[in-house]
Amino acid sequence: PQLKTALMKHDYTVVNNPSSAHYLLQANVLKVGKMSVAASQSALGGGYGSVIAGAVAGTAAGSLTQTGTGMIAGGLTGGLVGLAADSLVKDVNYTMITDIQISEKVGKGVKVNEHFQSRLKNGNSTMTSQTYSRKTQYQRYRTRVVSNADKVNLKFADARGALEQG
Repeated sequence: PQLKTALMKHDYTVVNNPSSAHYLLQANVLKVGKMSVAASQSALGGGYGSVIAGAVAGTAAGSLTQTGTGMIAGGLTGGLVGLAADSLVKDVNYTMITDIQISEKVGKGVKVNEHFQSRLKNGNSTMTSQTYSRKTQYQRYRTRVVSNADKVNLKFADARGALEQG
C-alpha cells in the first residue's frame, strides 16, 4: 500500500492488469536485518574496537605504576569499562537490501532483443551454462537499493518505517 500511494502521489496510475501497464515495477528484497554500516555498504565486517581500545587505554594507564601488575590490572579494568559501556549503549544498524527492476513498454512496432547468459555452479566441480535470446516489448532497467536505519539502542519496530522508505 505504501509503494502504491507513493507512485500515485507522483501522478502514476496503478493498474491490476500488467498488459495494460506502461511500466512494470519488480522489487526483490534480498536481506533485512542487523548489519554493520560497513558491511551493508561494502560487504566488509566490523570489529570489537571499543573493547580492545579500552584495554589498550587501561594498559597505558597501568604502565604509569612502573609494575607489571599495574599494567595488567589497568588493562583488565579498561577492558571491563569498555565492555560495560558497550553493553549499555549499542549503536544498532538495520539494513534492507533490495533489487529493483523497472520494465518500460517501448513504442508500437519497436522490439527489444534481450540476451541472457547464466553460469550456474553445481557443487564444487560442475557448472551449467545457459544462454537464450528473445524479443520483448519492454526495455529493462535494474538497480540495487540499500536502506539503513542507524541509532543507539534501535529496535526493529522503530527502524522498519525508515527501511521501507528507502
